[in-house]
Amino acid sequence: MNKHPKHLYWLDSMRFIAALMVAVAHIRAAVFVDFGSLDSSSKTIFAAIAFAVTRISNEAVVLFFVLSGFLVGGRALHKMMQGEFDCHSYAIDRISRIFVPLIPALLLTAIVLYVTQGTLDVSVLAANIFSLQGITVEPYGGNEPLWSLSYEIWFYVLAFAVGWAVTQKQLSLGPLLAIFVVFVVFIYLDAAYLLCWILGAAVFFMPKVKYIRSTLILSGLTIGISIIGIQLTSGSNISALDSVERFLLPIEVFRLSLSVAMGLFVRQVIELKPRHKLAVQFESFSSKMAKSSYTLYLTHFPLIHLLQYFGLKPSNSLNLHALMMFLFVVLLSLLNAYLFYWLFERHTQSVRQWLRSRVPKENKNKLVNALN
Repeated sequence: MNKHPKHLYWLDSMRFIAALMVAVAHIRAAVFVDFGSLDSSSKTIFAAIAFAVTRISNEAVVLFFVLSGFLVGGRALHKMMQGEFDCHSYAIDRISRIFVPLIPALLLTAIVLYVTQGTLDVSVLAANIFSLQGITVEPYGGNEPLWSLSYEIWFYVLAFAVGWAVTQKQLSLGPLLAIFVVFVVFIYLDAAYLLCWILGAAVFFMPKVKYIRSTLILSGLTIGISIIGIQLTSGSNISALDSVERFLLPIEVFRLSLSVAMGLFVRQVIELKPRHKLAVQFESFSSKMAKSSYTLYLTHFPLIHLLQYFGLKPSNSLNLHALMMFLFVVLLSLLNAYLFYWLFERHTQSVRQWLRSRVPKENKNKLVNALN
């Protein structure tokens, strides 16, 4: 396998764009009514395109899963194959990465929930901390993006369990039990998303192809076709083609084809170093913005709920006031995310180092030996 370059071009750009797409989709739904409910003067071709583009939040989450599979799953599997996988380091890396931004986001959600509804739902909060949303409870405080965090964490648990088994060189009780628990979890969750993550991990091992641009074009076309298929099979109000749904493949098939195409796209685009000045500037800008993309994903929904509590209502007209409100909420979400990033997420590496000093390997080895 060829070594990947130290800096993987455009990956940060894709992370930022995916997080922004999810936030924009939710903000658009809060600021405007559905396309079908707009007044007649607002139902233009431009509006139809804008509403269609800002409806593909689920596809953006699939991209997150593919990128996670590529960056986390693929690298973890590669280390297993090389005999270099370290359960202790992996667990600390993943725990710090997930929970340093997640805990503050859950506290923000709790504050907004208390302000808007006068309750805290402590049991549901605890279940969300343990990634049980979608299994035993709903996402905490109506913070819908939290549904995907449950998947992400259980992906990581599966990789840890497999790595644990590999490092033990035998399938002992501990890793076997962990793998069993993950499989039980995905009886309740949608296993198609697990396949999306695994496909992302598999793409990590693909070599660079000779014709990068041709592969990018082909994968781009497949991404477009898959998105159209997902939109049609999810009952789009824009397409007005619900009658053709029965002639289409299941939505899970389109999600998998989207994952394969995105994986191929990711594997090839990382080879394309930006050369034009504009491309270099965009890649640099999006890399900086991507630092707070995870926080943006976690915090924009509570902010929307708070604005709705203080009077934000969906408009049935694409007038200047509504468009300005839409832009205002987008910018406010970005600023809020950067504030939370500056306060919490940027300290992830420091927390990681602190955990390594507080949870030395010898303690981990005692626990592992007890479970084997």
